[in-house]
Amino acid sequence: MKNTILVFTFFFTLFSFSQEITKVKSKFYLDGNQIATYEAKNLIKNNIEAYKYFKQAENKEAIGGLVLGFGIGFGIANAINAASSKIDYPSGATYIALGAIAVSVPILIGRTKKMDKALEIYNQGLKNTGEIDYEYNLVANQDGVGFQITF
Repeated sequence: MKNTILVFTFFFTLFSFSQEITKVKSKFYLDGNQIATYEAKNLIKNNIEAYKYFKQAENKEAIGGLVLGFGIGFGIANAINAASSKIDYPSGATYIALGAIAVSVPILIGRTKKMDKALEIYNQGLKNTGEIDYEYNLVANQDGVGFQITF
């Protein structure tokens, strides 16, 4: 029991002194020091709602990057094809490439908004660490009697 109380106290003090994560130009900072994206992700995992937005931002980044890469690659391939043969150059493929590039821009902008929302929720959760919402119960079953703490 002594060890359990010690661990609980350690984690409580650890979370009460947590620092806010800030983002400047797609780089994450914790207490003024730059941290890697996976470190920020591991810190945000503790807040379920913030983690949901973080994952949505990562998904938008992957989809937006894929669409942007497709548009750029398709446009370059079309330009090379037009230069090596005698076809008219802005063809339908050119407009498809431009459309893919145009579609990727709002997707990537949405990624930034989701990431900012995730950091805002995470940092707001840190400010509320002084108010721990917990419930405690005395439980009993066939194995014995115990004390349950639910956060």
